[in-house]
Amino acid sequence: MSETDDAHASLEDKKIAVRAAATRDLAKAGTYADVERLIGMAIGDKSPSVRLYAAAAAVAILMRGRGAYDQTPWTDAQRHDVLRWVGAGDPALTPSLLLCYAAFSDADVIQRLTRMLRDPRYGVRAGAIAAIRRMALSGAATREGTGLREWVGEALENRKLPPDVSVELVRLVGEAGWEVLLPRARKAPGNVGEALAEAEARCAERNTPAAWAGIWVDEGRDVLDESPAGRADWIVIGADAQPSGGTLARDGRVYRRIWAPRIADEGKHAAIQADGRTWWRMDGKALAQFVTDADHELVAHGEAVDAIAAMLEGVEGAGAVRARALLFARCGRADEALALLDPLLAQKKPRNDLYFLQALALRSKGDAKGARAALEAYLDKAKKTEPWRDEAEQLLDGL
Repeated sequence: MSETDDAHASLEDKKIAVRAAATRDLAKAGTYADVERLIGMAIGDKSPSVRLYAAAAAVAILMRGRGAYDQTPWTDAQRHDVLRWVGAGDPALTPSLLLCYAAFSDADVIQRLTRMLRDPRYGVRAGAIAAIRRMALSGAATREGTGLREWVGEALENRKLPPDVSVELVRLVGEAGWEVLLPRARKAPGNVGEALAEAEARCAERNTPAAWAGIWVDEGRDVLDESPAGRADWIVIGADAQPSGGTLARDGRVYRRIWAPRIADEGKHAAIQADGRTWWRMDGKALAQFVTDADHELVAHGEAVDAIAAMLEGVEGAGAVRARALLFARCGRADEALALLDPLLAQKKPRNDLYFLQALALRSKGDAKGARAALEAYLDKAKKTEPWRDEAEQLLDGL
């Protein structure tokens, strides 16, 4: 929902709050035609908050042409103009504008950023490393060569690299899965011990089946893209995955495994990428809910049940227990399902849908009488809108 009636007109408003709201609207729906104006505001607006919001809006628009998904990359002429507009400002005063460079991955831009990594001004260095990180973790990177990786490798060998940058580049080696750069990371200047241990662990983890097993959801947007999330696609990978060199060949694609920041979530999160797209690993209560929502579709992925159930085992709450029971009941592992369901059904007022899950398990054991009783108990209280009601009626008719 827009915060202003006319974002372009509101950019001229005297009120700081209105101008800031206009830039946020353009971050969501703006086009390349808005970029020059937003960069100008990021450099020259009187309000520090408006400058920050304007820079963020320019970056958001430009990243929509980074080349992930079906994005059309910016032309050379557009790239030239953006570099000129950004270059008109002092990067020490507007370091967030350096993230505009993340939309372009050619050698000239990468060179600019790697030179800035040695800038004496902390803000400039921080802006440059943020741009490099976003460039590296974009899904578009899976469609490009190894240019950025090699520039980062050369930067790690520079003995004049500031300690703060050295640490962040070593972390990025682990986040992007650049295992080939680990020897250089081990020789990076400064105290990088903690970052190096993290990078080595993440690179090693990528070569284990457990790092790939689970449910991965494509939200239809690139890393750090603030466009509305959807559920464009999802894939299931079983515990029998056989990664090689930190990648996984599957269904005609070669996936890479990364750790990346997510919108509105703290920390770094597991994701896989291929062909410009990003799939995030489902975990916690979100995974439990997904198992319920995608119920029938998961039946075809029996090879992944063990991995998914193991991921749910440490999740608190009855929802995770029900999700595990559903997985087992659907895949014919009735005894395991009943072992989870029996304590819940023994409670004073058990949830009604537990009886449906119990019926599934008893039916797979060949206990028609028990399944019938469980289905009748479920249907006695099930609302007409409940997703399992029609199936329960069909199962009861078939017993």
